[in-house]
Amino acid sequence: MPDFSALIPETYQNISSGYLETLIQSQREALFTGLLRLGYPSDENLVFTFLEGVQQKLYRSVENTIAVIPKQTWFDAFDHRNAAVGFLPLPVEAVRFTRVAYEAPVLRVEESTFAPEELADAAGKWSIEQDAGIVHVQGEKVNRYYLIAGHSTPIIEELSFVEGEARFSIGDASFPQLLPKADYHVLRYVSNQTRAGGWNIIVTSNGAVNRHYFDSLESATNVYVDLLRRFRHEASLALGSRLVDDIAREILIKLDPYRRELLTRYVYSQPGVGSLAGVVER
Repeated sequence: MPDFSALIPETYQNISSGYLETLIQSQREALFTGLLRLGYPSDENLVFTFLEGVQQKLYRSVENTIAVIPKQTWFDAFDHRNAAVGFLPLPVEAVRFTRVAYEAPVLRVEESTFAPEELADAAGKWSIEQDAGIVHVQGEKVNRYYLIAGHSTPIIEELSFVEGEARFSIGDASFPQLLPKADYHVLRYVSNQTRAGGWNIIVTSNGAVNRHYFDSLESATNVYVDLLRRFRHEASLALGSRLVDDIAREILIKLDPYRRELLTRYVYSQPGVGSLAGVVER
């Protein structure tokens, strides 16, 4: 699968083990979300994923081979000599994207050169295939990754890198139409479509805490739609469906436009989750 270590700039070089621990601790305290890379002269790279200051996973990449390092062996995996360290801040959604990219099994890699029109035809075919995949599109000023779940899933996730900054967005199979006219080097990492099993979600009277990483936006949507349907059924028995819909509208109005658009487009568009008539941009 893709290796994001090359996209992480080196901020510190030839650091000691003590200073490395200081740097990691500083990211914990800063509630850092993103990737931390340890690079070594042997061309080995270790990449940590951080989520709000918590180290989530550690990956080793050597010569296009990526392995997940078990947490109990993290310390043993470090080569404490001549390490170079870099950081890449990411949106929360992009952290999940990188984890999927690192961990999904690769069945095959397809390499092509496409103009945007040709890539549009290919993207349409990939979106209806049985296998999922990550597509890496590179051009003179373009460096983007797309997560295509297959099975006619309309949602395509995009992770792009512009001037050292990572950006996450959601679109569909028409994404090549937004690319400048040029020829693009395209790598498609074909994998199996997997689904999250066993939700690490705790629901209490004070709200819901989600510690689960879903394999795709479709999987997350299905889970939250199911939770909303269950909530609406139970709450409507006590409050009535109209009041429950009013509560949902008030919550959405208080959200920022990005999260509101995600929920209204992908969750509240599903049947059985209630009516959102009257929700407007504020």
